[in-house]
Amino acid sequence: MKMLTQKIMWLGMVLVLIVLTVFGLAMMGSVLGSKSKELPVALVILDQPTELSTGGTFAVGEMIQ
Repeated sequence: MKMLTQKIMWLGMVLVLIVLTVFGLAMMGSVLGSKSKELPVALVILDQPTELSTGGTFAVGEMIQ
């Protein structure tokens, strides 16, 4: 456990955490500040309803739509 008592190791761990935090905040700043433009969206559902063992049908496409 001699490794846990070394100051250089703790300094290195703190430095790595600081660098990761700075890069993470920089990435979040660029993502949060962006504005979305008019984006066309299409929902294409080509699945068929399936038959259940109880005799009913299960249509996931209609549930999503």
